[in-house]
Amino acid sequence: MTNVSQISAKPPATTTSKPLSPELRELLASGQSADDALAAAANSPALIAEAQAALPGLWKQVDPAGDAAVVKMITARLPLYPQSQRSQDEWANWWGGYFRVLSDQPAAALEAGMCEWEKTDTSGFLPKPGQLLALVKQAAGPHWQALSRANRIAKLEPAVFVSAETLEERRQMAEQVRAALAPRPTAAESTDETTGPGLNP
Repeated sequence: MTNVSQISAKPPATTTSKPLSPELRELLASGQSADDALAAAANSPALIAEAQAALPGLWKQVDPAGDAAVVKMITARLPLYPQSQRSQDEWANWWGGYFRVLSDQPAAALEAGMCEWEKTDTSGFLPKPGQLLALVKQAAGPHWQALSRANRIAKLEPAVFVSAETLEERRQMAEQVRAALAPRPTAAESTDETTGPGLNP
């Protein structure tokens, strides 16, 4: 799970959020390592700018669901999973267990976790808070990863590219400079060995 402390402070929310481009969506997904994603993004100022613009929307995807969302998600399943009669205090304790464990999880992940329980459950009972939390965290993982990677990409400085032609021109200039700075041979050093000093007839 992503360490939330490594993610910068939540930016102000915006009124609009555009869908992510396929290129950025691929970099934020889990198909490649974070280092590879950052290296690819560093080559594209457009992707860095898009990541910066996408942060408010990505933060919204991991907003805590709150107690009301937990109630809504569970009560929608009560016809499928009927509950026994409880006193008011017992109901308060029952709901309290779910609130303590789930209210700080992303709302979208709550629903996804419960849907996964419905697909795989053979007990006929609602999941316990801890059971549901495991499924919710699994569903929330991609959202936290996308936010973490987008946050890191948004902080990148775009790489400066140099064309192959420019690199060749720079190489030739460097050769010319080295040639100009090379020490010139003295008159004695430039004399032919067969007629050098001391060898003249």
